[in-house]
Formats: sequence, structure tokens, C-alpha cells
Amino acid sequence: NKMTKIFVNPGICGFDTLIEAKKADDVISLQINSECKNVKKLANTLTRFSLQDMRNAKSLTENTVYKTAARYIPHFSCPIPCAIFKAIEAELGWADKKNISMEFVNEP
Repeated sequence: NKMTKIFVNPGICGFDTLIEAKKADDVISLQINSECKNVKKLANTLTRFSLQDMRNAKSLTENTVYKTAARYIPHFSCPIPCAIFKAIEAELGWADKKNISMEFVNEP
């Protein structure tokens, strides 16, 4: 079986991150590799995500991914938690594997 991989260039911090998600039965195994010390702490804790975790998710902030990330990642705009969810949804087949981007628009 293949897995879902997402490479994240998070911007100014420069700590590129690779997220790998692989489904086995009702569990998604997560492997998150980053040079960021905070993301490393998150990666050591958030190693799996189950369908039950998804059923228990109540909102953007009331779910396993964001609640765990809130314990380790001090920067509110860090894109890693969102990317983790993207990898989980894609691996479950609930979202297409389509790239996203965020770019500042410079007005003249």
C-alpha cells in the first residue's frame, strides 16, 4: 500500500517538514519529520490518528490534532497542524490530493 506524503515549507522559520500518513484498518499512522524542536515534540506524541478520533472531532480546535499541537507549537500561524489534517483526510480518501498555497499579495 502507498501512503500519503506532504512536504511543508512553513515560511520564515525555514523548518521544512515532511508528513507521512499510512492507513491500516481504522488507524492512520503518522510520521512527521522536521528540524523544528516544537514539531519534533508534536511528532513524538501524535503518532497515530484513528477513525474514532475523527468521530470525536467537534470543531477546528476540538480535535486530537489541534489539541495536541496546542501543547507544543507556540506559533498560532504554524501551518503544520493543518497539513497533518490534510494528510489524514487524503489518506482516508476523504479529500483529493490537491496542493494548497498561501502567498502574500503585494499591492502597487
